[in-house]
Amino acid sequence: MFVRCSDKVGYAEAPKFDSASHIFQKGSIDSVIVSKNDVKWSFDDLYVDDQSVGFTDEAIKYYTRAVPPNADSDLLFISKFEGQRFTIGKIDSRHIKITLKENGEGRKRTLNFTAFAGNASTKISIIQGP
Repeated sequence: MFVRCSDKVGYAEAPKFDSASHIFQKGSIDSVIVSKNDVKWSFDDLYVDDQSVGFTDEAIKYYTRAVPPNADSDLLFISKFEGQRFTIGKIDSRHIKITLKENGEGRKRTLNFTAFAGNASTKISIIQGP
């Protein structure tokens, strides 16, 4: 078998969401971020205020879509997750809806997660001001 150097055997293409921090004011926010490419991806690596939080943590509620009956885990099929002050939803493979409740805490709040496809991922950072 011959493989050209330009072949990307074993490599996935990451979803191309803007990896710069998305900065919002303290008020309630509804926003959509858009990927520059159209690849199948899943949510992963959730951090709230720099603390790692699993999707199965009791403070997080998650929803799935189209989980195959033989899937090892439904976590790869999360379509939306929410915490006390945010909701993040996968509209489709190119759009993520971000909803933030008003920040009345007087301090910066952060939310980070990744969108991954195979061995490639894009970190998405959300900062809400005080």
